[in-house]
Amino acid sequence: KLFIFGGPTLTMGLSSKLNNYNYYAEKVMNPFNLSLGVGAGAEVSEKIRISVGYDWGLLNLSAIDGANIRHNMLKVGVAFIFD
Repeated sequence: KLFIFGGPTLTMGLSSKLNNYNYYAEKVMNPFNLSLGVGAGAEVSEKIRISVGYDWGLLNLSAIDGANIRHNMLKVGVAFIFD
């Protein structure tokens, strides 16, 4: 059985540290992101589903003028169904 999915996602970053430098606290990056995603999958059995999808970041995550950082993501998933 095949299925498709899609829609918006709102995310909030909790931490963005590298070598003790916090990009959110220093206002270098915005912690909020809005993305639009689509995907498809298949029910392999009654207990297992697999899926693949892609999210396009709609907001610029950079707080620096002139910089443009968008978070796009390819997703692959396996779901195990427990009754």
